[in-house]
Amino acid sequence: MPTPAELPSALDQLRAAGIDLCVVDTPPSIHPFLGSVMRLADLILLPTRPTTDDLDALPAILDLVEEAACPFAFAVTQVPAGRSRLLDDAMPVLAQRGRVGPTVRIRADFPIAAATGRAATETAPKSKAAVEIEALWHFVSADLAKLGRKRARALAS
Repeated sequence: MPTPAELPSALDQLRAAGIDLCVVDTPPSIHPFLGSVMRLADLILLPTRPTTDDLDALPAILDLVEEAACPFAFAVTQVPAGRSRLLDDAMPVLAQRGRVGPTVRIRADFPIAAATGRAATETAPKSKAAVEIEALWHFVSADLAKLGRKRARALAS
């Protein structure tokens, strides 16, 4: 795994090898290297729980996103199953600050799959967990496709 300083070179190597998607998972806190990693991104996906702690942390992370000048969206995760006042309260706050993808709720299929080193989409492909992850992936892949088309138009002109 490359260090943040090695990431630009590692991404160049991946591109040269024909890889067109790389997901970089960063720690869930502010670190000095985070801004430089964000500037390398085509799309920043911000996993956010519908909690006061996560909402209170938004200004600092959004400052970094703004400095990176990169498109971003929120992925609301770890949402309690069923009707959730936490989610009802968080969604307008997030929507005021950016795009919000489909929510991912707390599901037993996630830790069960993780215990075997797999994803819920592999172990329980018809489960609610798998459906939610697939919806989030469709949201992200549509954004990436749109960004790719914009980039192609910019290069052509």
